[in-house]
Amino acid sequence: MADELFGSRMAEIFYSDHISVTERIRSQAQFLAGLWEAADRLRLESRRQPRILKTVAANPNTTVGRRRGLHHVKINTLPELRHKIG
Repeated sequence: MADELFGSRMAEIFYSDHISVTERIRSQAQFLAGLWEAADRLRLESRRQPRILKTVAANPNTTVGRRRGLHHVKINTLPELRHKIG
């Protein structure tokens, strides 16, 4: 749906014959400024996401190993990694 909305709005702004040249330029500038802001928000959000630092083997005797039944557990934060290692 976002692609359809994006495509229809872009077509309306860039290719429409029923708006004046001045209005078209103003609309294009606003549209591109909105895209730029959205890209900045996405960039900031991606920085906030925890990064996986290391994958460590899960001990089947631990709660995590028993509950998940996994051979490996992904560690997202440094304190979690320190806790798992020792």
